[in-house]
Amino acid sequence: MNHQETYLGPYVETITSMVSGTRMMRTCPNTECNAHGKSSGFSAFCDMCGTEFGDVNIPTQKHKVNAFDVMEDMGENLYCVLQKETSVFWVSNKSVFREKIARNTGVGELEGACEIDPLKIANEIQVFNGLHHADIEALRKVYDKVTIKWGVLGYWN
Repeated sequence: MNHQETYLGPYVETITSMVSGTRMMRTCPNTECNAHGKSSGFSAFCDMCGTEFGDVNIPTQKHKVNAFDVMEDMGENLYCVLQKETSVFWVSNKSVFREKIARNTGVGELEGACEIDPLKIANEIQVFNGLHHADIEALRKVYDKVTIKWGVLGYWN
């Protein structure tokens, strides 16, 4: 079951270009119909034009780099938690990272107070860079831009 996560801490934002692609969709094959390119649900025929639904290649835009292939190549040391437009967001998947910064990175699991100050942010980024130096370099080889940031990420897990 998917649930929303909120992450607080250092992360990597990568930028990739988009490329044209296609995806297969069961839809109305009539390109003149307003239902073309929309999901057919469980119907056999289009409610708008009466054409029998079929599998159609629909043009789409996708990331030039497949984040899940990159994640697998890195041994999942960094975990892709969110893809928005041309950005891909990565967080540490190493339990040793949370041990070294001595706090939980999930805001939903936070009990009590957690003061955020510039020194703590700088220290966490330094720990993150140290643990993930090789992974960050691997990202730099395949993505157009790689930036280490510190902040809040909201995503579905």
